This record gives sequence, C-alpha cells and structure tokens, in this order.
Amino acid sequence: MKRRLTVPVLCTCLCLAMLAGCGGSKIASYSGSDSAESSPTSSGGDLVTYDADTVVCTVDESDITWEEYYYFLNSYYTTMESYYGDITDWTAANAYDTSKTNNEEILNLAQPSMLESHVLLAQAEDKGLSVSDDAVDQQIASNIDSAIGDGDGTLSDEEETTFESYLSEDSVSRTLYDTLMKESMTYTALYNDYTANITDEDVLSWADGQGYIAAKQILFPTVDLSSYDSDTSTYTALSDEEIAEAKTNAQNVYAQLQAVADNPDTLATLFDNLMNEYSQDTNLADYPDGYCFLPDNSTETYEQTAESLDENYGLSDIVESDEGYVIVLRFPPAPDMTMGYNSSSSTAFSLRDYCLSQEFNGQVDQWYAAAQIVWADGFENLDLSTVF
Repeated sequence: MKRRLTVPVLCTCLCLAMLAGCGGSKIASYSGSDSAESSPTSSGGDLVTYDADTVVCTVDESDITWEEYYYFLNSYYTTMESYYGDITDWTAANAYDTSKTNNEEILNLAQPSMLESHVLLAQAEDKGLSVSDDAVDQQIASNIDSAIGDGDGTLSDEEETTFESYLSEDSVSRTLYDTLMKESMTYTALYNDYTANITDEDVLSWADGQGYIAAKQILFPTVDLSSYDSDTSTYTALSDEEIAEAKTNAQNVYAQLQAVADNPDTLATLFDNLMNEYSQDTNLADYPDGYCFLPDNSTETYEQTAESLDENYGLSDIVESDEGYVIVLRFPPAPDMTMGYNSSSSTAFSLRDYCLSQEFNGQVDQWYAAAQIVWADGFENLDLSTVF
C-alpha cells in the first residue's frame, strides 16, 4: 500500500486553512442507480458527480459513500496539481510516477488512504478501542472554537453554523467532517495501544536490524558555508590563511581526542566539548546529539567515514570534505536521537518515533491485506475525466 504525498486528511489539529485544498467544487446529486456506470449529472462546469450517499464500496461490511471517496480523490488531485501543474490529460503518464497514467496514480493514492481508515475503525471496534461519539464531539467543538470562535472553550450556535457553511463550500458535509475526525482519533487510539509496550531495547534492536548508524562530526570549514551555489554544487573557498588555520585547529583537536581514544566514556565527553567549541556544522543546533542514518551510498563525507568506523566510539582521522576538515565519532544509536523534523510543524521526531511508526504501519498493512473490500460496479476503476 502506498503512503506518498500528503493528503490534507482532517485530524485533531485541523485548522480551517487545511480545508482550502478541497475548495472550488460541489458534490451534485442524482436519483437512480448506485453504479458509476449509470449516467451521472453534471454540476459546476465540467464536474460530474454522484449522489453523496451513493455507496461506492464496503470495508468489512462498513459502507463508504461517494462523498468520502470524492473527498480523498479531490484531495490527492489538488495536491498533485499543486506540485506538478494542471492535469489536462488523464490518460497521460503521471509526472510523479511515469509508470502510471494520471488516472491510475490518483486512484492508487486515494483509495488506500480512504480504505485504510475504515480498516482501522473495524480493528478498533474489535479491540474495544472505539472512540466515543462524545469524545469526537468534544474534540470537534474545541477545533471549531479554536479555528473560528472566540477561544472561550465553548461552541456557540453561530460558530457552528459558520463552520458548517465553510465546510459546505468545499464539498464537505458536517457528517463527513465528523467521520474523518473519528477516523483520525481512532488511528491515534490504535497507535498508542499497539506501541505502548515497545521498550528502549526493542527500539535499539529494531534500529540494529535496519542497519542504522549514529555519528557526530567536528567541522573546520575551508569554504564559506553561506556561499553554496545549488547550480554548481560548490562553495566559495576561504583564503589560504583561513584554510591553514582550519587545518591547524583540526590537528590540535584531533591530538586531544587521540590521546583518550582508548577510553570511550572520556572520548565521548571530550568530543562533545570540542564539537561545541570548534565545529561550524550549520546543523549542529538541530542535531546536538549527532546524526542517525542508514547507509545508502551517501556522498556525505562524514556518513561515508562513519560507516568505516567501529560502532562503539570509533574515531576517524582528519578527513577532508567539500566543506572542510572533518573529524567523525561513531557511537551506538540512542532511542531519543533526533532523526529529522516534520516539515509542516518543524517538530523533531526521534529514532523511537520512527521505529514506532514503522512497526505500526507494518501492522496496519497486515490488517489492510486481511480486510474484506468490495467495490460497487464502476467505482474501483473510475474514469476521473468524468469527475474533474
């Protein structure tokens, strides 16, 4: 199952702006067959749709309607266009995955996202972890009051009416909003239940099995780090005098480290002290505990160097890189090492977070594979040129 491109699924931290990606179109209604092979009516220019309550498929006997299907299709459609431009030919090769047509790729992205949510609802019910309607209502009231209300913690009739009017402009009914919120909260409940008993030892065992490497570097620049030219992938060199000073500093620091290299604890402490004093790595503030990564034929000198070192506090020689002289220390990964940052919120995520996410996703894939999914005629391979 694919998990690519971020679709703006409504979640507990939703703000109004997240709904903007679904704007500009309405879900039309018609009376007749539930099959997509019937002749639907047109509404809003060239938009062709179906009755919002039309059942497009069932997941473990739980119905999914056209309204929800359209939401996911439209979300991926608008997201794809925001990255790659207008889709004018649904039979053309997709810009993101050229092995598929535009039609195939949007379906390939939207369908698993939608279906997975209902798989999780069924699992939560089986495990007694279903989120109550009262809990959903409370979260929604908090979201609405925070987004468009006066922030007093309560939801007035006027605030709710305003919010529902806003939703309707984006083809999202209040019922669908409630459903998506419940799906999001159910995901959280299942995730917390599944990962609750995963220990530090489990995280480190997983990281070892994946081949993760942890390392720190002390960088003595020989270039102006603010001068990077993305077209040529080069920097402006420092003066000969500055380069000579960088080399001297690297040699002095290396001599201090080499003197205690046989004592891992002392080496680790001294390395940190000297790194904080001398290193001009521009990412040091974001990764004060070092970097954790998988070996992947990286062109980064410190990563290549780290791979060759003993994982138990192996110390490199002075290595010359494109940015300057580098001294690298490899050490065992720690569960709470920062792996990266969420691009939308700038929140750090750790090795533990990544492990839990990967393990849970693996479990979700198993639940998904075992689910009974039955599509109504015509909807699984829907011709999106009749929709957008």
